[in-house]
Amino acid sequence: MDEKIEELEGKIVVPGDVVIEKQPNVLLGDGLIEKNGKIIAVKWGILKVSIIDGEHKKYLISIKSTRKPIIPKRGDLVIGEITNVGNTIAMLRIFFIIRKNEETGRYVIHYLPVPYQGLIHISYVTKPKIKKKLLKKQNKYEKHDYLFNYLAIGDIILGEVIVDYTVPYGVMIRDVYYGVVAARCTRCGNPLELRNYKGELITYCSVCRKPDPRKFSVLYDYQLYSTLLKLYKSRKYAYSPEAEW
Repeated sequence: MDEKIEELEGKIVVPGDVVIEKQPNVLLGDGLIEKNGKIIAVKWGILKVSIIDGEHKKYLISIKSTRKPIIPKRGDLVIGEITNVGNTIAMLRIFFIIRKNEETGRYVIHYLPVPYQGLIHISYVTKPKIKKKLLKKQNKYEKHDYLFNYLAIGDIILGEVIVDYTVPYGVMIRDVYYGVVAARCTRCGNPLELRNYKGELITYCSVCRKPDPRKFSVLYDYQLYSTLLKLYKSRKYAYSPEAEW
């Protein structure tokens, strides 16, 4: 087998994942489409690579479903990590889904075998009332409605899925219970804490002795949520039948 194609065998994919660049000797099977020269997964499962013409080195790649996956849907609560943030859009990886069990009435945290991509648009955010002088001075055109004033790469957020018909999933953090639940200082990397600063409750760095504003959740708890993420990452995104915590 071609080395790159051989590496695909057994790989777990979710909708929206780019599997490989389009190649003339590769045929697409179930669960895959070709778009802009790339082969993209459209369903959850495990990649299967089959040789259909050994002499001319032609392969068939498909996705084999193992079981009904747990995927985000509208109304689900999610826990994820911010991977990129700009003026109006932030990207995140979703690691956990919190969903109500209809039989017991209790909420259950579901561990996702692989992370899903999420998106937070600035319209999905209730911007906290922060004095302008406390905002990060990114440039001379600084305004209150820039998203990087309220989120930063590495922040752990709790939000609600409001767009589930496409990937990345749209995540909303308008509610007081939604927002950043764990964050580090963008200057020194020290864990931030909630503190009353000059009459405002704000995320504050005790090392720099300065505020580092976020759109935080009233459930903010650095120790709890950072530990939860460490437990997830220690599994190295491996698939496990014990996916429900």
